[in-house]
Amino acid sequence: MRYELNEERNGVEIYFDSCPESSIRDRLKSQGYRWNRTKQCWYAVQNQARIDLAIEIERETDKYQKT
Repeated sequence: MRYELNEERNGVEIYFDSCPESSIRDRLKSQGYRWNRTKQCWYAVQNQARIDLAIEIERETDKYQKT
């Protein structure tokens, strides 16, 4: 999993190697993220809460992959 800040569109984009678990998808949706079929990523307009969620999910998925 990785995230990018799209400064041109003032967005946050989250990319997963495979479909994330439903609990992660629910968290993304609750913060206003939507699925972009074209770019194959979850995206939302930037704000600190959405960036913090991206960082949090990145840490969780990295921890899960290393164990």
